[in-house]
Amino acid sequence: MTELSRSIRRRLSRAIAITMMSAGVGSPALGQVPVRPLGPIVARISDGIGSVTSVRPLRSGRLILNDGTHRQLLLLDSTLAIVTVIADSMPTSAHHYYGQRSSVILPFRADSTLLLDRAAASLVVIDPDGRINRVIAPPAPNFVMAVGMPGNAQVGSDAAGRLLFAVNRPRQAGTAPRDPTSRDSSVLVRGDVTTHVIDTASFLLLRRTNIPGVTSFEPGGRVHRSLTLRPLDLENGDDWAIGLDGSVAIVRAQDYHVDWIRPDGSRASTPKVAHEWTRLTNGDKAHVVDSLRTIADSINRQSPDSIAVVVQEDVVDASAVPDYPPPFVVGGTRFDADGNLWIRSTPASVIQAVYDVVDAHGVLIDRVRFPGGVTVQGFGRGVVYISSREGTASVLAVARIR
Repeated sequence: MTELSRSIRRRLSRAIAITMMSAGVGSPALGQVPVRPLGPIVARISDGIGSVTSVRPLRSGRLILNDGTHRQLLLLDSTLAIVTVIADSMPTSAHHYYGQRSSVILPFRADSTLLLDRAAASLVVIDPDGRINRVIAPPAPNFVMAVGMPGNAQVGSDAAGRLLFAVNRPRQAGTAPRDPTSRDSSVLVRGDVTTHVIDTASFLLLRRTNIPGVTSFEPGGRVHRSLTLRPLDLENGDDWAIGLDGSVAIVRAQDYHVDWIRPDGSRASTPKVAHEWTRLTNGDKAHVVDSLRTIADSINRQSPDSIAVVVQEDVVDASAVPDYPPPFVVGGTRFDADGNLWIRSTPASVIQAVYDVVDAHGVLIDRVRFPGGVTVQGFGRGVVYISSREGTASVLAVARIR
């Protein structure tokens, strides 16, 4: 994706959010559960870290911090003080396991953690005390590529120690390409790192952000690509998460219910989550499309002549805009330490994010508003880890849930 595409999507998402809020989206679900603020921040750290790529809360109260800028794994105590460096990218270091670019950490069985070594296509096993234990092979050849895909922030292991990750659903040989305006799906698979047996856990509905357009080649070798954006699909689709006990929750976008795969392998579907579905009027749809076309036209005109690939973006007609905004944001779902599911119900561009908290029965039990500009990284017992930027500094903080 070009920088132009990233810029336009950020601005489109914000315009969508403004329209959704003006239509009443984001108000307390059915008037039953009011939104409350997050509890107080009790500890924070900024010195000594380059960025907060991800965290791995441990049952001991300690935390593994993945610093993608410094290419380090740090072990922190419950006050967020640095205890030790687990892994780094320095060739002369005894902890030289990280690699030369930002990597991924995955929760594993018995409170251990996996560090993905992309260069070696292997997994480094880290014990609960932050010590490098051993190196194992990934469960499947496509695992290294799959865990870097958007929507795989919750890659982890189930109760049997199998790693779960999503891969694009392959098209059968000899069949026609899918209708570009229709939805695609991906496969949520389980891979055993010992036997390397792969099986299917479920299917996920993918968000479709645009309709593929035409690619043309201009004189001088410049490439021109046209895309047609689909408003409200920018953040729509199924989402999923893995709990500490190995439970898997799949949040369905179509009607906002949760499908569960329990630790014993049993499956269940709980009722629809209480949510105030606000239908967009024809005027709302026209406002979204007109606003986004204005933004798209403005950014398209900014394309400098020196760019080798030019992406011109348009927006579908108002008649193609869905009747209802998506009830949650893809990639924003997390389990807390008590087995409750936290689902981000406000668009990614909304400054103060609101999360729906759903229990194991699929019942909405709480709604929590986070401070502006923070990202939810993970949960410990009664606390949540959040990251933010203060100027050029990255900040990791721990706040009480209540």
